[in-house]
Amino acid sequence: MASDRNCCPLSATLCLALLAVMTNVGTVWNEVVWDDRAAVAYNTDLHRSTSVSNLWHNDYWGQPMTAVDSHKSWRPLATLTFRWNYLVHRLEPVGYHVINIFLHALTTCLVMIVGAHVLRDRRSAMIASLMFVAHPIHTEPVASIVGRADLLCGVFTLAAVYFHLISSVVSTCDATVLHQMNRFTAWAIAHALALAACLSKEVGIACFPLFTAFDMIILLCDIQPWKGPMVKPRTSPPLRRITCLRCAISTACALIVLLIHAARHGKQLLYSWTVLENSVASNLRGDVRAQLLSYAYIHTQYFSKLLLPLRLSYDYGHPCIDHVTSVLDVRNLQSFTLYLLLLVVTIVGLLYRLKSVLYTILLIALPFVPASHVFLPIGTILGERLLYLPSVGFCLLFALLYRTVEVPAKTMKVSEHKPTCNSHFLVKVRRSTGHRRRYIEMSSKSKWRRIVQRTAPCAFLIWRTQLATAGALFICAVLRTISRNSEWRSEHLLFESSIDVCPLSLKVTNNLALVLMAIGKDSSRTRDLVRAARLLDEAIDVHPNFSSAMFNRALLRRLEERHMAAIYEFNRALSIETDHLLYAYVGLELWLLVRNGSCMNCGHRNLGHMVRTVILSQAGQHLLKGQSSLPLASCALASVAFDLGDYTRAGTLAERALIQLSAADNMRAETGMARGSMYNILGLAWRARGDDAAALGAFMAGLKLNPACFELLANAASLYADNGNDTQAVSHFELALRMEPMSAELISNYGYFYEQHDQFQSAFALYKQAQQTFWPARHPQIETNLLNLEKKLAINGTGANRRITTQFKLL
Repeated sequence: MASDRNCCPLSATLCLALLAVMTNVGTVWNEVVWDDRAAVAYNTDLHRSTSVSNLWHNDYWGQPMTAVDSHKSWRPLATLTFRWNYLVHRLEPVGYHVINIFLHALTTCLVMIVGAHVLRDRRSAMIASLMFVAHPIHTEPVASIVGRADLLCGVFTLAAVYFHLISSVVSTCDATVLHQMNRFTAWAIAHALALAACLSKEVGIACFPLFTAFDMIILLCDIQPWKGPMVKPRTSPPLRRITCLRCAISTACALIVLLIHAARHGKQLLYSWTVLENSVASNLRGDVRAQLLSYAYIHTQYFSKLLLPLRLSYDYGHPCIDHVTSVLDVRNLQSFTLYLLLLVVTIVGLLYRLKSVLYTILLIALPFVPASHVFLPIGTILGERLLYLPSVGFCLLFALLYRTVEVPAKTMKVSEHKPTCNSHFLVKVRRSTGHRRRYIEMSSKSKWRRIVQRTAPCAFLIWRTQLATAGALFICAVLRTISRNSEWRSEHLLFESSIDVCPLSLKVTNNLALVLMAIGKDSSRTRDLVRAARLLDEAIDVHPNFSSAMFNRALLRRLEERHMAAIYEFNRALSIETDHLLYAYVGLELWLLVRNGSCMNCGHRNLGHMVRTVILSQAGQHLLKGQSSLPLASCALASVAFDLGDYTRAGTLAERALIQLSAADNMRAETGMARGSMYNILGLAWRARGDDAAALGAFMAGLKLNPACFELLANAASLYADNGNDTQAVSHFELALRMEPMSAELISNYGYFYEQHDQFQSAFALYKQAQQTFWPARHPQIETNLLNLEKKLAINGTGANRRITTQFKLL
């Protein structure tokens, strides 16, 4: 019975889910990598202090949908699940990965359930589900946190397809399901799940065309019985009207969802993609023929990733895939062959009413349309995670073909076994010619017995060979999936694996260079500045206006202590792109150069002070042009104002930065350090204005957030010393020295404290230690203090003392 073939045993479904979990369990220990930072780590929509209504107005990355630089990726339901994760365990990545694995296991179960209804055979559905579990193309959506949108969309889409199938007017589904709900309820649930899929990712819009196409197939194949391929069918008016009404409602729902999505975009309907995101849309703008040929070739690359997923990369950006600009390009043969194959299979399915074949083709094609650049260009040339839903149809088609060529195991001995429709699909095609349709079932048992007797000697070997080949392919696919999951463990491993696949990709080379410039958590890996410089030079040679690579090369120059060259590269990056975020980051880096004293060692006091003032002024100008809502930029701007002597403005900017930082993630270490730094600036500003009580309160508030901040400890110690609280002063000085024993200014201030208490020998020793710590550079204030103390020692303690004004700041 059909219902027997369509129902799925619970044990088999649970085993598939367990297998999916075991295959991807290694991703639990993956770090926050690549796009995960923008979607989770830096997304303020996840915080409890942010209103949930922001999810309706902001994109997947936390930016307003109406913003000019928004990618228009509206996925509020996926962001809501991130928010739930964040409320439970903040930014600990384990919880995010556990949910992703659970969603993938649930999708695998739904592939089994939907496959049983689409293929009308449990064994074929099991083969498709096993292939879906093992396919390495699913690594990116499962192993990356940002792939949550694809997983959610896959779950809701397959569930919607299942309920739509059991709600069809001619349904072959399990009768027990239909007894528990009527068809209209199942149809309404299907559309509600489709809406949830649309709110998870834009690909979910394909649900409604799938509903329409499924109903049309039912209208052609079941409601209107055919006498032959070329005979006009009889109509069934009541059922035909119901099916047409369902198609119209599904089409209307799709249009409504599109209008709602477009209304979120504001005045700018689409984002203007750059060469980094979509080189075809950027470089071939205006050349429609070249765009179509290039996109067609990219479709063949997508198909090759489904067919042979060996060389995988997180990015295939420019110039990884060359453009096709001529009709005579030999690569057009691949595109033509792919489209011809799909067309032939579709025509055969329509002519011979092969619903299973038509369903699988639709499940491949329609979910792929939003990612195919056919209607609108998207923000990636080729993305592996975009194949998560189309791979379901691919796995179902593979299972259908496998069952077609499979030799039944029962042919090992003589029996009266009759072939099923799926296992003898080719026989059905060959015999379905002419005006009389011949069914595949053998009417004569004796005839089938003779066929079995003739094929029995070699059938066993063929069946064993097929089974062994399928098993070997399954094991190889599982091993490749596990291996690929390990490559997503960290950004360094991810970028290193991608550089082998796309060695010239601008994003890959730039990001790998940035990782090589930083020391990772693994102590065995150190900086490789030589290789980083080579990668950045290659990226700039390929794309001379690559501002991000120019900025990173400036960072490299700073690490090489070539500070003037770094300033030059920063200015070159700004001359290429005037993005507000780039202004903010350049301002931050220039301020860091001054803060670290890198531009003061000019050998001359006045020259060093002049260079410092010029760079600080330039940093302040860039920070003002930059992102005012960026907390770290506000922190740097407050510090710049303080260094330039504008204490009132520095205090105001520090208070604004504290407000921004309080709305950010309080659990991140760098956020706590930045808040401590702003309390330090605020305390110094209050002290410069003569309010020591307010200054002490700011220092204490900063120490609660960052107890190990030696600048806060040192400034609090100086404040205690000036107010006569020697016990607290000594305690804070000792703690500060314990945190930063090599700070020349801290040692000098401690020496001044002893000098104030007439302990000249101790003060002299500390001044000498500060001078040696600062060597070979010269600190004018320390040298002046040491000279004054030598005079005091020479005249036995007489002489004028003066207060040290050295103060400490940190970001």
